[in-house]
Amino acid sequence: LDLAVTGDIVQKMGAWYAYKDEKIGQGRENTKAFLKENHDLLSDIVKQVKASWESALRRMAKRKIIDIQVQKRRNNRRSIFLDDGSVFGISEDVFLSIPVQIGDTLTGQQLDDILVADYQQKIMDVALNLLSYRMRSKAELMRRLKRKNFNEDGIYAVMEKLETKGYVDDQKFARVFAREKVRRKFIDRKSVV
Repeated sequence: LDLAVTGDIVQKMGAWYAYKDEKIGQGRENTKAFLKENHDLLSDIVKQVKASWESALRRMAKRKIIDIQVQKRRNNRRSIFLDDGSVFGISEDVFLSIPVQIGDTLTGQQLDDILVADYQQKIMDVALNLLSYRMRSKAELMRRLKRKNFNEDGIYAVMEKLETKGYVDDQKFARVFAREKVRRKFIDRKSVV
């Protein structure tokens, strides 16, 4: 939905979202629910978004960065301006991890790598937010990320990073889960063993 709004495929007017001048929902969550129920409309919007981004990537085959600015509404993101008039935003974390500066020339592959890194950072941010409340199993965390409509490739890449860093550990989760059940007296100690 956000990409469709960014690409001006879906128009946002206050809290309302519209497609081809017809209101499709009030509020982001209601609009997403409406699109999930209307598969034909959703697939039409997805096709247009993909075509728009593919076209943009082709136009950006080899472009020069002419400006980098901190976004006004979200100061943890940067807008990167290219010489062909294209603009895209990336998170501060991605900006710092991928050294780009004004005057650099980027190939289509480099742009794609930056956009993929930014997408994975969005998944990572959501995953870390979920983990900040309590430990979760790998399966539970993957289910929650899928519910937020992230693609499986991105989820798997992020899960691998989380496991490597020790943020997701099913064995540790099972021990803590069982210990907590015993402590709260939902089950006795013998049942756990």
